[in-house]
Amino acid sequence: MLQSQAIQRFDLSIRRSDFSLLANREGFIGLRVMPAAGVAVPSSTFSRETIKTRLAPPRTLIRNPRAGYAKDEFGWTTDSFTTQEHGLESDVDDAEIELFGDFIQAEQIAADRVVDQLLQEHERDVAAMVFNTTNYTGDQTIALSGTTTFKATATSTPVATILAAKRQFRKFGLRANCLIIPELGLDYMMQSQSIIDRIKYSGQDDPKDVSMSMLKSLLRLDHILVADGYKNNTPSGTAAATLARFWDPTMAMVCRIADGSSELTNSGPCLGRTVMFMKQNSSIPGIGASSAEGAIIMEEYREESRRGGVIRGRWNYQLKDFSDPMGDNTFFRAGVLITNVTDGTEM
Repeated sequence: MLQSQAIQRFDLSIRRSDFSLLANREGFIGLRVMPAAGVAVPSSTFSRETIKTRLAPPRTLIRNPRAGYAKDEFGWTTDSFTTQEHGLESDVDDAEIELFGDFIQAEQIAADRVVDQLLQEHERDVAAMVFNTTNYTGDQTIALSGTTTFKATATSTPVATILAAKRQFRKFGLRANCLIIPELGLDYMMQSQSIIDRIKYSGQDDPKDVSMSMLKSLLRLDHILVADGYKNNTPSGTAAATLARFWDPTMAMVCRIADGSSELTNSGPCLGRTVMFMKQNSSIPGIGASSAEGAIIMEEYREESRRGGVIRGRWNYQLKDFSDPMGDNTFFRAGVLITNVTDGTEM
């Protein structure tokens, strides 16, 4: 096997350890919707118990004298993952550094751009998988219209809508713990007269000042993830950018995410995980094997033919939706998609 001549840049890698937090503050939520699950191999199969046998019908377990005990029965299905490498390089040219600035600044700009592109790709793909009317159909959708859309703030009933989604979710034996909503939908939701009326008698000085903690309490949810990241839909090299949101502003979702707060939410059924091959990341100081922040490996190598360096970022993962087999070829994905939250005329 050929040995790579690239130098792993632990200093740039460690700086990335706070980037997911920065990205979340700026509206990127992909690594919270599908948090990292570190694996030691890039591809493998594993067994999963089905809901059909996990929630077996209740039966009499009384043992009569001289009789045997009832026998438990359970079934498994086989699943698999195969991670794929994603990476990007950025040139750092000696001549440009001599003309315009110092080496450290050029390195950092190059590294920030590389990491930003990797996170944009991840955000785009998570949003496309989750806000997807092909993946979520039937009992896993609620369609709003007319006076019920969140944009109709005088007549909308977002609390009733989300509680209805939670009831539909419970049909599959799980409790929802999260609302995913783009910022535009949240803006209209917080102006809903029905929500203001609910808070009016809660002791708040100004019922129009609706906080996130109030919303969580009203909805009885642990998390509200607000998507507010932008992408440029115009190809590179054109005159002007065309901005759009990663997450479709006409949709929202009530779901269950793995938040790491307990064994139940960490390993049980959830919306999905970013399955990350972590073998080459395990030596990065201060970054655990299950941490998404350390998964981007930063490297540098030299190209003397053009007298410059190359900054490279790469990581190895697969987005895995942990849809649960219900039996009879029916699968449940751990979310209920709400459509027509807004009319799509605004970003």
